[in-house]
Amino acid sequence: MQAAYNNIKTAYDGRPNPNGLRPTIVIAGSSRGALIALGVAEKLAKDDGITVDLVAMYDPVDMSEIDDKLGENIPAKILQVAVVGGVKQADKSGNLDYWNTDSRRYDWERTIWDNQIRRASGNAVTDVNKWEMDASHGAIVGLPGYNDNFGNPEPDDNSGEGELAPYDYEKDKTNSKEADRWIRATIRALGINLRAELTTDYPYPENNPVWKP
Repeated sequence: MQAAYNNIKTAYDGRPNPNGLRPTIVIAGSSRGALIALGVAEKLAKDDGITVDLVAMYDPVDMSEIDDKLGENIPAKILQVAVVGGVKQADKSGNLDYWNTDSRRYDWERTIWDNQIRRASGNAVTDVNKWEMDASHGAIVGLPGYNDNFGNPEPDDNSGEGELAPYDYEKDKTNSKEADRWIRATIRALGINLRAELTTDYPYPENNPVWKP
């Protein structure tokens, strides 16, 4: 996190700014990198008084040795936070992986759940937008596919047995695109030009890949 902060702070301090205009700052990250992105934004805001326009977070998870309270006291100098993550409905969702972290080998916690990402007390400025969707962690960060951290049968198992509904690769691909397009639209709304995403389809494998983390 410190290295990312140093890079952004150096770029901020060294920018040409003859008109004295405030630059637009967007920091984005995925998975544990999303939480780190928020940590960098909070450090810029709290330590340097720098305004961060947007922190864009693809399914942030707490797997890093950083402040456990990160995200729970977002300062007003961060104007907007956009978070997309897996929906918390393990009894219905077939595409939600890592839903029962107590039984997995990872210390893995989705921070979109349980109001872990929220404004600091007295902060009426920051706009926090969250979207929970029935999608795997891989799908939300751009790599849909089955992995060994689901609680449901693998996609070629049609027995209907298991803790969750069967995994749906086509649905996972669709939600992967929607997650990315939502984040991109939020960034574009700030007047930032991004390379256009594919309008017809993303280059996902035709057949469901099985990832082995």
